[in-house]
Amino acid sequence: MLSDGESSLLVEEIRDKQQLVSSINAGSYTPEFASGSFEIQMRLDPKKIAAATDAVMQMVEAVKKDGVDPERIARAKTQMRMAHVRQMQTAEEIASSMATDLMSSGDPHFSDRYRSNGSTKSRRSRCRKQQRNISTRSGC
Repeated sequence: MLSDGESSLLVEEIRDKQQLVSSINAGSYTPEFASGSFEIQMRLDPKKIAAATDAVMQMVEAVKKDGVDPERIARAKTQMRMAHVRQMQTAEEIASSMATDLMSSGDPHFSDRYRSNGSTKSRRSRCRKQQRNISTRSGC
């Protein structure tokens, strides 16, 4: 939702509307054995670093505080499921995904469970916990 695709929040706001960056993306890594990390990467004119960083931090804080529009969430879930299907076309791709899931989460079917329509209540509580735990410190 934040940065996957041309209609993501960061791309629409920071790149297209405010024109502070030439590209922007976000990612997270949360293995079973650690609290995980969340990062945002930008390509930009060095003169715009402060303004872009401030704009991104404001957006992260707004998402932490207000959440994301349910329609945007539904669209992101559909895009995520379709990307997963496209990445699972061969036995080699399926085995690779299962091995990565096992090594990073302890569950060879983590990706399938993550993308499934699991419990909304537990998903909401995880989201609230993640929102509280996102640190907005900058690491350049």
